[in-house]
Amino acid sequence: MLCIGAGGGAYPAAFRLAKTGRQVLMVDSKGVMSGNCLYEGCVPSKAVRETAAFYDDRVVSRISKGETPLHG
Repeated sequence: MLCIGAGGGAYPAAFRLAKTGRQVLMVDSKGVMSGNCLYEGCVPSKAVRETAAFYDDRVVSRISKGETPLHG
């Protein structure tokens, strides 16, 4: 599969296609996979959001088991 560009549509589409086992090639007229979405926008903010959700789930789980939430 060929994904043209590395913006908000092509970037997640390429990863979804790759997860299904397809070989994916991304091309961008700038010559690099860059831009606001990748370095400053949705990709980093989604990583932060997912990390916070994971941490929150872990803390809630540990508290419900009577454990200290901030260790190990």
